[in-house]
Amino acid sequence: MSRYPGRVLMVLLWGIIGVFSGCAEGLLLDRMLRPNRDPEVNAPEVISFEKENLISVRWREDTAADSYILHRALDGVKLNWEQIYIGRALRYDDTEVPHGQRRFYRMSAARGEKVFGPSADVMGVGADMRRDDYEPNDTRGQASLLTADLSATLWFFTANNGREMVDTDWYKVRVPPRRQANIIVTDTVNTGKDKYILQYRDGSNVTEVVSGFAFALPNHGYREAEMMLRITPNPQTFYKESGIGRRKNHYLRYLPAFHHGAQVDGAGIGVHMKKRIIPMAALTVLVVSCDFSSPLVPPESLGDRNPSPIEENTRLFAKDDKTGEFVFETNESGYSRPYGKSFWFPAGNTQSPFVEWDITVRKESGRTEGGFSIVICDVGTSMLTVMIRIDGYYQVAEIVKGRCIPRDVWQFHPAIFRDHGNENRINVSRASNGVFTLRINDQKITTFVDDEAPIHTGGRQGYLVVSSPLEDFPRSPLKVIFRETGAAPQ
Repeated sequence: MSRYPGRVLMVLLWGIIGVFSGCAEGLLLDRMLRPNRDPEVNAPEVISFEKENLISVRWREDTAADSYILHRALDGVKLNWEQIYIGRALRYDDTEVPHGQRRFYRMSAARGEKVFGPSADVMGVGADMRRDDYEPNDTRGQASLLTADLSATLWFFTANNGREMVDTDWYKVRVPPRRQANIIVTDTVNTGKDKYILQYRDGSNVTEVVSGFAFALPNHGYREAEMMLRITPNPQTFYKESGIGRRKNHYLRYLPAFHHGAQVDGAGIGVHMKKRIIPMAALTVLVVSCDFSSPLVPPESLGDRNPSPIEENTRLFAKDDKTGEFVFETNESGYSRPYGKSFWFPAGNTQSPFVEWDITVRKESGRTEGGFSIVICDVGTSMLTVMIRIDGYYQVAEIVKGRCIPRDVWQFHPAIFRDHGNENRINVSRASNGVFTLRINDQKITTFVDDEAPIHTGGRQGYLVVSSPLEDFPRSPLKVIFRETGAAPQ
């Protein structure tokens, strides 16, 4: 033994390390190899609205730390901190956070027996809604290109210590030469006189948005121009002081919807298209406008594409002889990008005069913003239609020479069953005095009169489906199923 002391010691040492590494999952070896410095304690990343009622807290790995410690405090006059996590993970999901509750988070790091920190605190908010699909678009450089109908969220939260969480949405609109985009913001959540949104356009001051009134994005040049638009909550009206001085937070959704207009000759700027931004009453997601073609590209520039935004199509609608249902289904990319497409199918019914039609419809798959409808009076060059979406909205419109002329903005109604797979019953009847009545799921929704040329008193009935420019073709198909039923209760 005395001849080989160094060799025996080496064997024993590595044996001990091997035993401890196996028993402690490498912890001893990790500590031997970690950098010889104190951990760097940085504020965590706190993500709100990624999922409903979830606040996700994440932090960067620091090899100088043995473990990470996360503390949380509920918003209040005083922050009372509690430890909610200690370990080596790099993420903590705070679940089941009540709607509107503000929480603060801060990090510490442990190395041996010593704790470093805490970091600066960061605020998160729980909500029964998700951020929209267009985030992040909080900066000019992240601006989302408006190419189709969408709805989005805006939020404005304040804490007792004055900390704010404010959403800013940037968009860019490509406007053809010598034309303008008209923006209409309609606040359907807050129907009072308060103005809840601020908007900014290049070359203009920040102004309040007046619900239902248009503002223009004109292109005075002779080339296509990219216009920038910023939408933010109005801090003066987005919350109101309650009786105890706390601030109540509001949520807002808005819809840019596009409609073709007319181009004028001469030096003046013609109105080529209109865009509407409509906040929604419920926390729904995406919606569709009544226009069935690109809002930004004039029909004459579509090349070999059919300039008519709506197409009569009997190939994509197939009848199931066992159930009597008409099934529309496609995943052909040419029917989505870049402008979307709309198809209608004459169901074989003709009423002159029109009296009543009753159908059920369900959307099995496809983007939420793609609407679907029944055509109640088609006379060849024009038709009268009622369209719904799976976010709970409906619209009555005329389609004249392939172009949609809405009678009103999209309206929300709780009678409409939302989400994919849910069946809605649509009934339209016409009285002898010419008054149409719309019922959905046996509830009376509205009445309307068609008293402007072209007047629709009868004609063919059929089904209509909109393919959104945002469809995920060919991976995810668009599928809508129609079925004619009996008369609805009066």
